[in-house]
Amino acid sequence: MPKVHFKDRNNNLIETVEVTSGASVMEAARFFSKNEYIEGIEAICGGGCVCGTCHVHVDKEWLSKIKPIDEFSPEKEVLEYVDEYDEIHSRCACQIIMQDELDGLVVKIP
Repeated sequence: MPKVHFKDRNNNLIETVEVTSGASVMEAARFFSKNEYIEGIEAICGGGCVCGTCHVHVDKEWLSKIKPIDEFSPEKEVLEYVDEYDEIHSRCACQIIMQDELDGLVVKIP
């Protein structure tokens, strides 16, 4: 099972979460965390990509390994309205689907 490393804005490790392949990074934060959830990942819409409350910054070494934003997804529009939006690193955690090749993914909670 792949692991996701969640860090705070100061680059301190919050938690490493092991998640089943096919689950999203948002699900890793909300359902697989040993602390019941990762603070800062609210996921109000439950993964529908309409609220931006699962906003994360993807570590630069992982950007080329995750699926890019789909041009037909509302993700880009949603992200433009979140605090600390970064055109390069910002993603909705509900749209990053974990696979074995993403084992070790690092995301920061802005």
